[in-house]
Amino acid sequence: MSPRITVRDVAAAARVHFTTAARALKNDPRISAETCTRVKEAARQLGYMPDPMMSAFAAYRQKDQIPKFRGTIAWVTNFPKRNDWHNLASDRYYDGAVQQAAELGYQLEEFWLHEPKMTAKRASQILFSRGIRGLLLAPQPHNRGHLSLHWEDFSVVSFGYSMVRPKVHLVAPAHFRAVVTCFRQLRALGHRKIGFYCEHSKDERNDRLWSSAFLSERELLPESREIPLLMPKVYAAPPLLQWYRRYRPTAIITTYQGSGPLKWLRDAKCRIPQEVSIAFLNTEQTSLNVAGINEQSAQIGIAAVNLLAGMLQRGERGLPEAPLRVLVEGVWADAPTVRSLQASD
Repeated sequence: MSPRITVRDVAAAARVHFTTAARALKNDPRISAETCTRVKEAARQLGYMPDPMMSAFAAYRQKDQIPKFRGTIAWVTNFPKRNDWHNLASDRYYDGAVQQAAELGYQLEEFWLHEPKMTAKRASQILFSRGIRGLLLAPQPHNRGHLSLHWEDFSVVSFGYSMVRPKVHLVAPAHFRAVVTCFRQLRALGHRKIGFYCEHSKDERNDRLWSSAFLSERELLPESREIPLLMPKVYAAPPLLQWYRRYRPTAIITTYQGSGPLKWLRDAKCRIPQEVSIAFLNTEQTSLNVAGINEQSAQIGIAAVNLLAGMLQRGERGLPEAPLRVLVEGVWADAPTVRSLQASD
């Protein structure tokens, strides 16, 4: 049996120190491109393959050690006002990202793209000169947003679908699965007339995954097909109340914004959940005790940092040829806004 090829063998063939070879094989930015190429060619010719057991052991040893400082990751925001990016979902993305960055030895720092006299070129130069190579792009202020930076210098991960160009790796809630989970949960509770109410721009912001999922699930219930989706351009009470009184759904899947459908229906003397059950697609957006999907937003921030840290360690810079979509599935949260109809069937 042939002896296993090691990093030291690769280093000898490439005429470099074994620590240089190890770093070159991981695309460490401290190693020149010429050296990386030479080391990788030597590894290819020798048939070098990393030892998965040694890699697992190294990861195990590092897990219980205090992480050394690896660098700064920028939390890049693009709203017209510095703090306008804050909302409950984005704040939880940020909190999860800060937590995981610290676990891995990184510091997360906000970087606002609308500082006075800031341009894309200047922003890229500032980030690069400060040694920042990893960027987390916070959700954009408008649907179908875009950014222009010197992408070739950075490893980049964005949140959600609000940025349409350039195409980068992103982490997002599993929006399609959220609606499927809500719909099936309501079906299991005996609901057959299920309606969907969502502001058009919110669905557009999520790549129309909410409405697509609802239409797919609705085909399984003839009674629900009689209820058209309510997706107004303006979020207001009158369209909702008119739609509800006409079609009388026993359950509504919706989103939460400001006063929202819960208050409007209650103000109209509609009893919740006795007359209609309400399930929200992100229960984290309100402090009220409502049923629906907990998006686990902090986990989305954690997943984004894990993805970005791997890219940084591998030296992956620039726009990817095949952008990844990492989806974090939410969990059903039961609450008094939804009731079972099974007893009355």
